[in-house]
Amino acid sequence: MARDIVVGLRIDADGTAAVTQLRGLEGALDRVGNEGQQAGAKAALV
Repeated sequence: MARDIVVGLRIDADGTAAVTQLRGLEGALDRVGNEGQQAGAKAALV
């Protein structure tokens, strides 16, 4: 079953990246890692 997941990405002045759920994502994930973490950014599913 396919699902569309739409997210927003906020990058704060300190380089922290926050991924904000906008629509379509369901589940118990509370933190998401991505390639940005390798560059020192942290992605948090809010």
